[in-house]
Amino acid sequence: MGGRPSDRAEALDGGSHGLDLMAAHGSLQRLVRGRATHVLDKEIARQALEPDLVLACGDGEALNDVAQFSNVARPSIAQKTIHHRSGEAAREAVTLVDLLQETVGEGGDVLRPLPERGNIDWDGHSADDWSLSRVVMHAYLGDFEASRQYAKRGLQLWRSGNVQSHTEDPYTPGVACLCYLTLSEWQLGEIASCQANMDEAMSIAKELKDMNALAMALAWAAVLGQCGRNPAGVDRFASELIELSTRHNFGYWLAFGAILRGWARSASGDTAEGIQWIEHGIRDSRATGPLLTLPYYLGLKAEALYLADRPSDALETIQEAEKVVERSEERQWCAELHRLRGVFLTAMGADDAQIAASFCEAIRIAKEQKSVSLGTRAETTYAEYRRHQASGSKERSFRLPLW
Repeated sequence: MGGRPSDRAEALDGGSHGLDLMAAHGSLQRLVRGRATHVLDKEIARQALEPDLVLACGDGEALNDVAQFSNVARPSIAQKTIHHRSGEAAREAVTLVDLLQETVGEGGDVLRPLPERGNIDWDGHSADDWSLSRVVMHAYLGDFEASRQYAKRGLQLWRSGNVQSHTEDPYTPGVACLCYLTLSEWQLGEIASCQANMDEAMSIAKELKDMNALAMALAWAAVLGQCGRNPAGVDRFASELIELSTRHNFGYWLAFGAILRGWARSASGDTAEGIQWIEHGIRDSRATGPLLTLPYYLGLKAEALYLADRPSDALETIQEAEKVVERSEERQWCAELHRLRGVFLTAMGADDAQIAASFCEAIRIAKEQKSVSLGTRAETTYAEYRRHQASGSKERSFRLPLW
């Protein structure tokens, strides 16, 4: 396996709260080695668990007032740690949290000895070893089949009453599972059940009066509409998300809604307003901390720039997204980024081999990830490109349809 968290440490600023939150990983390591049980300061712990703050994983001496381990030992913390971690390091962060959840009591006491670091099984988990963090991790790494299986298992457990929500969990588990199940099934080409899943997620969130979960469901419903190229539906869900997030001060979801509204406006013909919304949303999203979903956001911005007849700027945005992917290994949207690169290169009259390589890479990644939906998109666009080339047209540059 590649480098351990000690080799890939990151320390991130806590954003508007002014807290330089070294992630708990240094403290987690000390606990795993049996040299600590918990750290103090409940107020900082509560702030650290706010959705708009980021807990990165770092080495060295973690701040002594990050969180009590009784709070850290929840799947929700892993969702935050993986935001800024590479693929293998993300898996390790999830495993550490699962170990803590199994071995640390509500008061922070160690219930049984933890294994030495070298004896931790980082990969030998089945779908029965469910945690929401695994659903999230596999989805963003592009392993949609694994994410779907964990989401289904989690949803089954939640419906049976065997998964309890905790006050520090960011979302009702059933809602989160339905959202990620929708994402995975759309990627895998099983689109028929997606809308029903999202309807159920919103219904559960409203019934439980979980406004954060409702924001998540609205956001995923907008994403589903964007995937289905339905700008009117996206604009409706984005508007509801913006209203809800403004009312409850959900900074992350407010930025999310702005970006999706911008895409919808651009796709409906108002590219100037649309690009402004997207850029504003991305700027606010960066300010809240998490890089999670940034490649997707940049892909939407690139589409809007292309629709505004700015292919060169669109290509630069794709290149920015690819750099983010390289750092984070978030691969859920990789196939689409390569397809879009091919579209923009075509509009700029680039070399045929370079264009073909982009489309072929999009197809290869989609097949590797078993993403039927993105694979079909890439194959359709590439076929359109080859048809134009075979027509004998002397035009070096031409515009392929985005959709």
